[in-house]
Amino acid sequence: ILSDLHLHTERLWVYSQHDLTDLNLFYTTLSKIAFAISARDAGKAEEAAKEHIDIFVSLIKRELL
Repeated sequence: ILSDLHLHTERLWVYSQHDLTDLNLFYTTLSKIAFAISARDAGKAEEAAKEHIDIFVSLIKRELL
């Protein structure tokens, strides 16, 4: 299931890559994930990962719908 999800996500990323200009998706959310992992805080890492995914999905929806 996760492999299929990854393939679909990757496909959406390629289709809309040139339209995704919100650097917050990369700089802010991914740095939160990395910081939480380095602090060994699984709860914060999960929360930051969900935030990253939610922002990514909303950007994809905005660009493709």
